[in-house]
Amino acid sequence: IYIGIAPVDAPANPYFILVGANNKSHITTLEIHADTCLIAAGALYGCNQLTSITIPAKVSFIGSQTFGNCPMLDSFTVASENEYFESPMNNKAIVEKETKRLLYGLNGGYIPEGVEIIGKFAFDGRVLTEEITIPNTVTTIEYGAYQSTKIPSIIIPDSVTKMENGIFQYCEKLTSVTL
Repeated sequence: IYIGIAPVDAPANPYFILVGANNKSHITTLEIHADTCLIAAGALYGCNQLTSITIPAKVSFIGSQTFGNCPMLDSFTVASENEYFESPMNNKAIVEKETKRLLYGLNGGYIPEGVEIIGKFAFDGRVLTEEITIPNTVTTIEYGAYQSTKIPSIIIPDSVTKMENGIFQYCEKLTSVTL
């Protein structure tokens, strides 16, 4: 479901926005329209069969929890021409280039070196069953970063100086946090 009109012979519409998807429980792959500029918060939340997603070059904003509760998601691809986002580590994460914020990670909990912020709901609903060690480049962990995961333990380095509330809410398997 989009808001705005995809241009035919006109300049790109800066307000062409992906706001949601129909039949979320049946979507396995999704090709986002090339002229999409913004992806609304929660647009694909709950697409529980979604396995891969490609972010087009023109996308300059991806809202919070866009890929939340998508446990089958195992590949992010960001167009190489996108000046705002990248997908390092063999397409295992989406990182905002300017802020070095990990917007979304995948099952396994991979955090690319150089990431400074683990963003809000970055791993929401992912299948995390192994211990996570956060890299020394991370300074901030935002609200709900590991919400609703099955993470058993996590090691947080001294470089982390800010941890927001609710980082581990609904993490029923969490038994150890090492600071």
